[in-house]
Amino acid sequence: MLPPLLDKTQPSPADKWLWALLGFLVVGQVVALWMLCSQQVHKAEVREAELRLARSALRDDCAPRGGHATCLPAAAAQARRQGDVNAVMAALR
Repeated sequence: MLPPLLDKTQPSPADKWLWALLGFLVVGQVVALWMLCSQQVHKAEVREAELRLARSALRDDCAPRGGHATCLPAAAAQARRQGDVNAVMAALR
């Protein structure tokens, strides 16, 4: 057994603070990554809902009427579709 002056294996108080700081930084990075991922997933869900709504509206506008399938929406149909999109986006927020 070595005397305390020669024994270099005793942990210093600075080592404890360093490990505590490193642990805190790791936890902070994991929380930041989780927040970023959840935000990106939310944005993707909103984008997907908007795309589904647009496809549904286009299908409604392109439905055959009188034997002709027309995909050129009238101004009223386009305004109605924009109102539906705004309602869905407000519900998702």
